[in-house]
Amino acid sequence: MPSLEVRREAIEERIAETRDNIRNQTEQDRICSELEEIVALRQYELESGRDARIELVNARIAVAERQEMVRQQNGGAQVDAWTNELSDMAIEIASIEGSQRFTWSQLSRVRNVQPLAEEFAECQRELEIAEYQYNQARQEVAEMQARIDRLAAPVVVILSGD
Repeated sequence: MPSLEVRREAIEERIAETRDNIRNQTEQDRICSELEEIVALRQYELESGRDARIELVNARIAVAERQEMVRQQNGGAQVDAWTNELSDMAIEIASIEGSQRFTWSQLSRVRNVQPLAEEFAECQRELEIAEYQYNQARQEVAEMQARIDRLAAPVVVILSGD
């Protein structure tokens, strides 16, 4: 994400430089100056009572069109493209930050569960040992039962002395 931040700062600098250049070019453009003078004259005519609203609106439109043309000729389209790129980057950064927050929360949960997992693993090992010992004991009991079953029944002999 640091590379995105560096890139964002560089684009912002270029946008500022290009906007300053556009502003300077617009101020230095003779046609823009003339059109702005027409706007001022039409405004004066309107204020002095002459109904020059249509001419004033047309003059303002002409100024805006000329300023846009100067802006486009001096990097305005590039500023628009960079602005769109910054917007995309802001969305990407927000997405990355959201993922990062989610990852940290999951990591926190894992850290909380890890001792339980270790305890479970220890219990599982003890259970395996107990199962082994139980099976061994069952086998010994079975062997003893087999020995008992193989023993012959006791024979009782009564000796009489008569």
